[in-house]
Amino acid sequence: MFKMGAAMDQLFSRATTSEFFYRLKQKLDAAITGLEPHDFSASSDEQILTDLLLRHGVQAVTLHRDQEHIDGPVQVQIDVSRNFNYVPTFDGRPSLVSGVRFTLIVPFSGSAHLLDLRPSTFTANFPQATIAGKTLQFVVEEAQPDATSIQQRFKGLVASVEQWLGYVNADVINEMAGWHQEAVVRIATQRARLSTYDQVGDDLRRGLRA
Repeated sequence: MFKMGAAMDQLFSRATTSEFFYRLKQKLDAAITGLEPHDFSASSDEQILTDLLLRHGVQAVTLHRDQEHIDGPVQVQIDVSRNFNYVPTFDGRPSLVSGVRFTLIVPFSGSAHLLDLRPSTFTANFPQATIAGKTLQFVVEEAQPDATSIQQRFKGLVASVEQWLGYVNADVINEMAGWHQEAVVRIATQRARLSTYDQVGDDLRRGLRA
């Protein structure tokens, strides 16, 4: 059974990392201010910060190349309207030929939404892949398939994502490094504030019994 050719998504092309981290820090600041006494009962300040970061999805993305695998072949109809090796239709209709699709599936760990962020450093060409759960899927379709050619295309697609991931992960490290110590201080301040509130409550109760 033939299928129509599939397009991949353009990664790293939505909000910038600076915009994302500005909103994230606002959320984390609000979360710290909202911490209650029970949140401090069995956790250190560092553990509370780690839990907050995990809850709000800030984990650098890592591709697990040792677990990648290939799906296919799948027969497809490929639009070759822009391929100069084929005669164009001249009427705007797609020019379809029979071909085959292979999909390289690469598992990853970390926060998937980081794959949508545009880093502070980037190149002109946005990487392409489809995010499916915790995998990236790279699609290559060929009318005249050749294993070596397809392998080279997969290599180029993955290398582009890895390059941009390096940019995004660097932004994650840089943005969070400066905020980390500030957050620890804010958590300690909130802990002290709640302790003061508890002390005031205890003093009031002792006053009632005096």
